[in-house]
Amino acid sequence: MIFRFVADSFEVKNLLKSYIKLLNFLAMPLSLMLLASNAFANTDITDVYNLAKSIENSLKSANNMEAKFSKQPITQMAKPRNVYEKALSVVEEFGALYPGSIDIVTHKKMQGLEVSDVKALDIYNVLSLIKNYFVYKKLFREYSGSGEEKTASDVFQMLRSITHHHVVIAKQKNIEVDWATPSRVYIANVTELVPILYALAQNDGITYERYGFPMNPQQDIKPRHVYVLLQMTYNRMSDYYQETTDYFPILLDDIENLDSITPGDVFDLTKILTGELKALSGSINSFDMELSLRHANWRKEKNSIGPGDVYPLIQHAFNLVKSLADAVENVDVTLSKSMTDEITKVSQL
Repeated sequence: MIFRFVADSFEVKNLLKSYIKLLNFLAMPLSLMLLASNAFANTDITDVYNLAKSIENSLKSANNMEAKFSKQPITQMAKPRNVYEKALSVVEEFGALYPGSIDIVTHKKMQGLEVSDVKALDIYNVLSLIKNYFVYKKLFREYSGSGEEKTASDVFQMLRSITHHHVVIAKQKNIEVDWATPSRVYIANVTELVPILYALAQNDGITYERYGFPMNPQQDIKPRHVYVLLQMTYNRMSDYYQETTDYFPILLDDIENLDSITPGDVFDLTKILTGELKALSGSINSFDMELSLRHANWRKEKNSIGPGDVYPLIQHAFNLVKSLADAVENVDVTLSKSMTDEITKVSQL
């Protein structure tokens, strides 16, 4: 009887505490309530960078890593939508390394966001899918920031660094992935880039040949050749949109050491290009059943995908973009001397 009374008294005390908390909340000034609800609404790109850096710190700490990423940036003019596209792929990678760590339903919904409307908070929410796991596991190592204001390009570069760490961890865990392979580049371009270009060509009344999916790869092709051709494709695409809209293009950096380019770099450039194309093409219906089926059948017959398989696909995309741009105005593509020299080499292959 005494024990029952003590237990009841304990429950009453808890109920009273909860009631007092509720009263305190209701007594909170409206201005403070609005401040609390808008805390994340004021998220800026520096906050996103700090979160990305925190994730990198947590990743390295959890895996006892000292790996460093020293790649040259692709651009100093990345936009939030480019970062968003890259963030989605980074979360997908993390989910493969730690099965069950990511809310798949939420991640899928995030993939459907209209990229032209992307804000810093949207990127923050994507990366929070990783943060939530580290916090749950008590492995989160928060980075408080350096006090410097960061840009979208800084975040994009940090996400490239995280992908680099993911690749290293996958090797350590003997997890087979395609994150730094021509296969990932191929899939990104055949499922995202080319279908949108087909839809744009149809919209503009331009005739074109559909991709033939050659079984034999083009010989002597390196990742740098694919990278340069993809740069040319973006430059021509920006010509098209500058002629037809008020598009402000991204200036891609001149890569000093082209031999250092890997399939992972080509994939990251693809994310920039597809992010721009998705935003600029708007609500155009780019689903292409025939292309999807032909790609699936082709893939069944291919034992592996190399740069020589990717190059003809990007060449096809370039020709499509060139047709679009030529239809509005004949504009020359301006590239740096090193890139021009590389293009000359490629044309001689």
